[in-house]
Amino acid sequence: MTELPFGTYVKDTHWKMHFQKIAGNKSLPGWLRRYLKSYPASIVADVELDGVKFRCFPGQNHHDKLIFLGTLFSLEREEFEFMTTKVKSAEYVVDIGANTGTICIPLSFKMPSLKRILAIEPDPLTLQRLRFNLAINGISNISVVPCAVADREGVTRLWRSRKENLGQNSLLDPKRDSKHYVDIETKTLTSILAEHDVPRIDILKIDVEGFEDRALMPFFRSSTRAVWPKAVVIEHKSQGEWAEDCMAFMIENGYSLDGKNGQNSFLSLSDA
Repeated sequence: MTELPFGTYVKDTHWKMHFQKIAGNKSLPGWLRRYLKSYPASIVADVELDGVKFRCFPGQNHHDKLIFLGTLFSLEREEFEFMTTKVKSAEYVVDIGANTGTICIPLSFKMPSLKRILAIEPDPLTLQRLRFNLAINGISNISVVPCAVADREGVTRLWRSRKENLGQNSLLDPKRDSKHYVDIETKTLTSILAEHDVPRIDILKIDVEGFEDRALMPFFRSSTRAVWPKAVVIEHKSQGEWAEDCMAFMIENGYSLDGKNGQNSFLSLSDA
């Protein structure tokens, strides 16, 4: 569905409002109310939000759902505010777990100083949708990196989420359905930066469902502070799955914890 031009799938909120109203009827069985509140996986919508265009699959991706509802920028307000204001004249952004571009594409619009954004995403279907969203927005400073960031180079399995949410795919298996996976390439963050001639990271956003420590610790241990990100947005809700506390490492090595919410923590390098 990514080959048809933007505008093919007109957003129709009538059915959404009708389903939501019915779902509020507490006399209905709980399972039926939950179904009516959800979005069928077949729904596709072309949406423009604050001047940014997206093709959304709200039944398959939580961030797409937020775009469809028009709430992405309000619910992610703290994240966007931190990234756009913490580092003056930022030039290099790395988005690990770029999904369909819901964070990196708006950043490209909001931060004219940016020279390069690396959008790192391993899932083939999500990659297809990311590239489509980049194309319809005419983005030229975002480079797509089709792999996962890990502690070694190679090939591994990306486990598909059971919750019909491509954004929750993970390299960790225990809570995923072992029948649904795709083999993907892995690279270290250090090798990715070298491959794309990125001399440093000004802003890092990482959301990889419990694999954050394996992605970051080899990079911190093998690179100089001059390369380290000046500002970091890291998802902490899967912190219990970390083999090593990468946030504690960052704080012990010069980062300050500037804030946090239910999903993410915001850190900055004190000598940046």
